[in-house]
Amino acid sequence: MNATQQSDLVHDSKLETRFLEDCVCHVYEDSDRVTSQRAVVRHEYWKRKRHLGSGGFGIVWLESCTKGTQKGEERAVKEIKRTRETLDYHRELEAIAKFSHRKYARWFAKSFGWYEQADAFYLTMEYFPLGDLHSYLINVSQPLPEREAQHVVFQLLEGLQYMHSNGFVHRDIKPANILLQACPPHQEEWWVKISDFGISKRIRNNTDQTSNLPGVMAFTPPERHGFTVQGVQNGSYSPFGDDIWAIGALAHQLLTKRHAFGHWYALNEYVDNSNQFPSEHLDKELLSSDANHFVRTLMHADPRYRPPVGQALRTDWMISVASIPPVPSVQFASSFR
Repeated sequence: MNATQQSDLVHDSKLETRFLEDCVCHVYEDSDRVTSQRAVVRHEYWKRKRHLGSGGFGIVWLESCTKGTQKGEERAVKEIKRTRETLDYHRELEAIAKFSHRKYARWFAKSFGWYEQADAFYLTMEYFPLGDLHSYLINVSQPLPEREAQHVVFQLLEGLQYMHSNGFVHRDIKPANILLQACPPHQEEWWVKISDFGISKRIRNNTDQTSNLPGVMAFTPPERHGFTVQGVQNGSYSPFGDDIWAIGALAHQLLTKRHAFGHWYALNEYVDNSNQFPSEHLDKELLSSDANHFVRTLMHADPRYRPPVGQALRTDWMISVASIPPVPSVQFASSFR
């Protein structure tokens, strides 16, 4: 990425890095604590411990600091191989840097910076031992209780409200990008955080030719698959509607443990008959009418009729979360540096 194309946020979050034989070394210049003037050079050495996951985006590693002020701390590092499509991630890196500020710590996974070499670039992130929502859902046999699903969705909408109000669209809301700070049975209440900010989505769109709707594609609105309601033209609707659809699709999965649409033809049929949302899975779970209406509203076939995030937070299903219990203080989150 050309430095002249970077915002200050992206430029300032880049880590000066040396690649050594079995680790990486980050070099920092800090102010002298005594004189507050002289620069003091500080080194941190990070070594890979194990593989955490992989996908179309690349590989995620668990690393630990073996030497330096953060010795003993752990972090996740996302390694993204360079291709022609991955040369410029300025907007995504800008979002990651912006929402890594402490004031957003309740809603977003924190990044500690990024670095690069000729064939790859790397995102350093706080590590979540409990994993992500995708893994959680795989390992439970039943859908979430409606109350728990409400709390998860509420937190995600709160986070998206900050993104949308600052002009950012996530574009890749899905369970794998929802990280778990706290969840049953480890803790009584849920605390989830948003990660990724669309980087995986852009890579996948250029490299993954899968045609299977279930999975990650199930959280992409129909217009992005080329299915549009009559009268809707490309560019005539807000891109924020992508995230709203994804929240509706995620709520559907939390409540039913099923995707709303099992195949392309079902999604296409829904777009052609937008009043016929396939509600059989919702009906089977005997959910409240507010929950049913929430999913239907956010997954409207016409993107122009999906509510903005602030309105989604004011739906009856969200308002009915009478008292959102405070999540643990952000001081308990991974907060080094």
